[in-house]
Amino acid sequence: PGPGPGPSCARVPCPLCRKLCLLPRGGVAALPVNTTLAEVVKLYRSGAAGSATAGAAALGPKPGSDPLSLQAFGGSCQKHPGRPVQLYCRMCRQAGCGQCVSEE
Repeated sequence: PGPGPGPSCARVPCPLCRKLCLLPRGGVAALPVNTTLAEVVKLYRSGAAGSATAGAAALGPKPGSDPLSLQAFGGSCQKHPGRPVQLYCRMCRQAGCGQCVSEE
């Protein structure tokens, strides 16, 4: 058996962009992690969720990090011209805006 989807070929929503995709061979554990959501949960559990400044600081880029610039994708969404690109799904390899996520 080579690499590819699991034997059941189940379709699940991508945790990042919500687009239906085949379940990876490693199962749910092989899906990409929604790091923003994971940080929000971490903040909530630590009790820092009540502080807007604590939440904003924790969700922002870490000092010394080199975050991927969404401007590299052209700045505006290809599907919804005029709307800024706000996310990139590594699994689907697609950039999109907030409207893309709400529609798919």
